[in-house]
Amino acid sequence: MVNIKRLVAECLRAAVALAASAGLIAGSAQAETWSLAEAAKPYAGATLHCMGDGYAPALAYQKLSEEFTQITGIKVEWETADLAVMNQKMLADAMNNTGIYDCDEVTSVDVGLWIARDFVKPVQDFLDDPKLRDPDFDPYKQFIPETLAFSSMENGKIYGLPYHFIPRFMVVRKDIHECTSEQAAFKEKYKYDLPLKPETWEQFRDVAEFFTRKAGDNLCDKALTEDFYGTAVSLKRYLATQYDFEMFLNAFGGLMFKGDGRLPSAEGFKSGEDIAFDSPEGIKGLEYWLSLLKFVPPGYLEYTWDNTYSDMCKGKLYTYPTWGDTTPFLEDSSDQGCPAVAGKMAYYPVPGTHQTGAEGQTWFIPASSKNPEAAFLFLQWLASKDVALRCQGMGCTSPQRDPWFDKAYDSEGRAQVTREIIDKGYLIARAHPPGLSKISTILIDNLQAAARGEMTAEQALKDAADKGRKLMSSSQ
Repeated sequence: MVNIKRLVAECLRAAVALAASAGLIAGSAQAETWSLAEAAKPYAGATLHCMGDGYAPALAYQKLSEEFTQITGIKVEWETADLAVMNQKMLADAMNNTGIYDCDEVTSVDVGLWIARDFVKPVQDFLDDPKLRDPDFDPYKQFIPETLAFSSMENGKIYGLPYHFIPRFMVVRKDIHECTSEQAAFKEKYKYDLPLKPETWEQFRDVAEFFTRKAGDNLCDKALTEDFYGTAVSLKRYLATQYDFEMFLNAFGGLMFKGDGRLPSAEGFKSGEDIAFDSPEGIKGLEYWLSLLKFVPPGYLEYTWDNTYSDMCKGKLYTYPTWGDTTPFLEDSSDQGCPAVAGKMAYYPVPGTHQTGAEGQTWFIPASSKNPEAAFLFLQWLASKDVALRCQGMGCTSPQRDPWFDKAYDSEGRAQVTREIIDKGYLIARAHPPGLSKISTILIDNLQAAARGEMTAEQALKDAADKGRKLMSSSQ
């Protein structure tokens, strides 16, 4: 069966490549003579200052940067922090033009703001420079198109290079699923076999309800010493809450903005497209999400992705939604990892439509950078095919397709589910209007209010959408 979405992606890639052939396609002579070492000579001795979060990709990038320094003589110094702290420091640097950082990991929520405020030096400028651009590097062919659009493009122009690729998917305790006593009890109660990988949200709710137990109850014929929960969610006043909402929104057939889901094209995303998360699908998704609160740890109003990860790591959850940058830690059986669950999990797409955002941060070179050319050479090198493949083996979540499909990862759970998400066309590219960070704050506040019972799901989304539309119209 022809995969229409992949066919469209290939056609779009071809169209963009043809339109930009003068700047993006190098001749064979140049391909033979270009080298990173030669391109970097004018910048040898420079020191780059890069900002990233502390998860698996950033750790791998730090290690790989040592090799880059050996090749080029360009040093790379790192600062890692929580995303919220990072955003504040990077924005302060960009707004004040202090030039502290040369490569910033910017969240997709903030991409539109950075572009609108001219805080970023477009990567397209470097791609158009034959002295800097590796002729073997083609972002349209190498990156997964939806994540390139989601994280790094605006109006057909490339502003950054994808930092990683983290679509949402589910993990589940397959060791608990295999308990015959649990399978028998589930079938007796719900009249169907216990699914390892729920296809529908109705099934997921049954599973979450069934595996929510109190201390002293039995789980796999053993008495629990503490409460156990069917799933977990994030509802703190924090970005993780929006990401959880988007997961339910997309998987119930809704979108954040009209026009979401399109691939990179000559036009790219239109920043002024109308908000769509207050649709009937969005309301249904939020109502469903709220219905799960009976089956999650009681501190959910203060939960972020760190808390949900910690609960799964400690063996307190049956199934929950996560990302590819946390699963390497979940599968770490050492004392520094998650020995309670490592090797005991299965992976599956989110239930419902299975649609999920092609989420990922982007590498931006701030306009205030003192070493923009050297920064581009570093980021381009990280994105090269060989380095991307090696990075995947170090815990990276590659925004490129090929590393996920390399035979070395045929038995890796997160690779298997990521392949399925890519091949079956489950990815959605979300637009990033300049006001998205403010819209996000309004939305998160209302989601919390709904979780506290202060607003209905419909009231929460309609109010956030109305306020968001005013923000978008005032910025046009």
